[in-house]
Amino acid sequence: MPRRLLYNRRHYEEAKNYGDQLWTPQEQHRLETICSFVPEETGTILDIGSGGGEIVQALRDREYWTVATDCSSAAMSRYGGERVLCDCMDLPFPAGLFDFVTCTEVLEHLDQERMDATLHEIARVVRSYVLISVPNSEDLNQSMAKCDACGHCYTIYGHVRTFVPEAMDRLMPGFEVIKTAVGDEDVGYNRLLLWVRQRIGGRWTYWDCAVCPVCGRHPPPRPGKRGVVALGCDFLNNRIPWHPRRKTPLYVLYRRTRSFSASDQPLEEW
Repeated sequence: MPRRLLYNRRHYEEAKNYGDQLWTPQEQHRLETICSFVPEETGTILDIGSGGGEIVQALRDREYWTVATDCSSAAMSRYGGERVLCDCMDLPFPAGLFDFVTCTEVLEHLDQERMDATLHEIARVVRSYVLISVPNSEDLNQSMAKCDACGHCYTIYGHVRTFVPEAMDRLMPGFEVIKTAVGDEDVGYNRLLLWVRQRIGGRWTYWDCAVCPVCGRHPPPRPGKRGVVALGCDFLNNRIPWHPRRKTPLYVLYRRTRSFSASDQPLEEW
């Protein structure tokens, strides 16, 4: 794996990333899990990194007043209601405006500077609760592509960092973890065979929506034929039991460790 993966802003402006996707039981379970984390007393919700809007719609269907945000105009153009085109590092809302903030499958896309700024903004605009979900103990090699133009290696979904459960307690200073959960089981490619497939067989992960963060090149329309090494790795991988297994994503609900003070009250209505 490259020593450093690059924040991939190009990835978020790809309109086809937000097209109609095949709806799976895993996606339905994810929406149900997120909605189950909303405390009963919640009135206002901010969703950060709303993407195609599935989470926002699920929350609105349950009659929560929910504002969607995303840095992608392609994403924000897909649906109506309260929505704001903005960067998660600079949220244009007064302090403490929202009872509850959801930030699901976002932080793994951010480098350290952007993640720190985003967490600071979340803490500023939320009054009580924060729900964060991230891929659980993700092996980024499993989704690694190699640009055929410049040779840069990158993850096809724009992920640049991994999270483990032990680190989540320290993620939000001033907040305490009050509930956690994990999603459905994910079975990966055998790590040794994956290394051989990529480094010797030259066969990397393919997704037609991927875009290189360095040169902006898209993959060819089709992945092309697999060589002998890749075919051999795939044959063996489908017949051996030693695959990495994990339940993902990881959901963590945080609550402020102190009451929201009068000095934190928003000065104006948004």
